[in-house]
Amino acid sequence: MKRPITLGLALACLLLAASSLMAAGGNQAMSPVGAWAVYSEPDLDSPGNPNTAMQMYNRSGTITGGAWSDPWTNSAGSWEKVAGDRYRSTFYVMVPEAGILKISEEFWMLNKDEMEGRYEGWWIVGSDPLGEAVVALWWGSNLYERILPEPKQLP
Repeated sequence: MKRPITLGLALACLLLAASSLMAAGGNQAMSPVGAWAVYSEPDLDSPGNPNTAMQMYNRSGTITGGAWSDPWTNSAGSWEKVAGDRYRSTFYVMVPEAGILKISEEFWMLNKDEMEGRYEGWWIVGSDPLGEAVVALWWGSNLYERILPEPKQLP
């Protein structure tokens, strides 16, 4: 009599563990973790030009990026979940021989491979490492497309 109860409990635990893993996998699919191509479009009343960048959202809550269409590189910062599929981030862009930009974003998942959001960019005045003394530069909207691995294309 003990064997069927033990087997039943074992099966119940296995089903519970499997459903938990499936739920976790589903949540991960709607996560910004990964590599993204980011297309930025300034608002009509904002100075600045459209721009393209690459950003990597890491599980640790950090952001790294670069490859701007302008010659800016070496960006780093952090991101966090706000609620549901909504997130926010702040990162800094090192502009060679010019200084540092501080960029804040709010973004949301459209599906597992696309996000959209809003951004504001500021110039950091002087040597303020936390970017508290800033001058607003531009603002607008972003479209994010996940960079997916592709099969190698041989000539």
